[in-house]
Amino acid sequence: MLEHAASAKGTLIIVKNYTRDKLNFGLAAERFKASTGNNVKIVLVADDVSVGRSRGILVGRRGLAGTVLIHKIAGAATERGIELEEIASLCSLVTENMGTNGVSLGPCNVPGQKALERPQHWIELGMGIHNEPAISKFPPDTMIDVVIEKMLHTILDADNKEHGYFPNDTGKEGNSVVLLMNNLGGLSVIEIGALTSMVTTQLKTRYNIVPCRTYTGAFLTALDGRMEVLAETVIDAMGGTSGAIYGIFLSAFAAAILQGEEESMSMRMRAGASSKALCTLKQFTGARVGDRTLMDASIPFVDELQRSVNLKEDITAFEGAVEQAIIGCDTTRSLTAKFGRSTYVDDEHNGHFKNGNLPDPRACGVVAVLTEIVKGMKN
Repeated sequence: MLEHAASAKGTLIIVKNYTRDKLNFGLAAERFKASTGNNVKIVLVADDVSVGRSRGILVGRRGLAGTVLIHKIAGAATERGIELEEIASLCSLVTENMGTNGVSLGPCNVPGQKALERPQHWIELGMGIHNEPAISKFPPDTMIDVVIEKMLHTILDADNKEHGYFPNDTGKEGNSVVLLMNNLGGLSVIEIGALTSMVTTQLKTRYNIVPCRTYTGAFLTALDGRMEVLAETVIDAMGGTSGAIYGIFLSAFAAAILQGEEESMSMRMRAGASSKALCTLKQFTGARVGDRTLMDASIPFVDELQRSVNLKEDITAFEGAVEQAIIGCDTTRSLTAKFGRSTYVDDEHNGHFKNGNLPDPRACGVVAVLTEIVKGMKN
């Protein structure tokens, strides 16, 4: 789709901060840049405050309804003729000063899939848009003003080390605050209007905040009016997060090869292109060695290939790098996953993420691919 939105001034991609989204859109951006040379900027929207800093230290805050405001701001800035770099910086500044907290009466029911079994009759605060369990729950008879109080406290309490993202002087004179009340689709116009009035009142009485502008409506909606389920982009036959990671790496690798000055594909050229591709990939994922991902095999491979190619420019350099990938893969047996949806799930619901002393399957995939490449090189 990027070719249809291409502009001589560049293209801005606005992405909700989820690992899979970041990687798939990153892959698309790298492919587009490699094939056209056009300027592409990515803005990550991370406005969710329900997940604490310690739990989301590596992946960051999730992207929620605040994404709508970023789209509107980017569009308005573009209409005024502001340059791409400045628009991207503006959008990043806004998302850093934005907080969102969602509440629901239950998880999303995806057509064609078995409904999730969760305790009924709870008001769930901070439930993820991919059906991750809520961060906290309230009894069904909890008064709505109490729920609102808790939501605003989570967003605006500057003393909260886990969730506070705003300073104490947010409501001081001179600060402009925008309120967006998003209806996922399950409320009537009267109901969302009443909730907006209650939120506005508490903002004034508790935090001395009077929004300069208020948006109320169904801006980011969900299946069956309760949650949003994002479609997963499939990259070729693999798809998912791993497919996006492979795609970004290979696209950046190909771009580095094309930019190279050597006519033949030497081992040194492959090592250099692999190093550049890894640097590009690191821009789209915070996963590193020790995080139980395919990076536990990929990083040792690239590092060893770059090191050994200075000593021997033949297949033995590649084989030595593959050995390091195998060692890295094996170390994942004892590691705990730090990336993916398990990051947002508390220990009570996290049992199915235990690895059972098995190596990370994504790291195993890297080893399998590299092993086959060695066989091909020998043949």
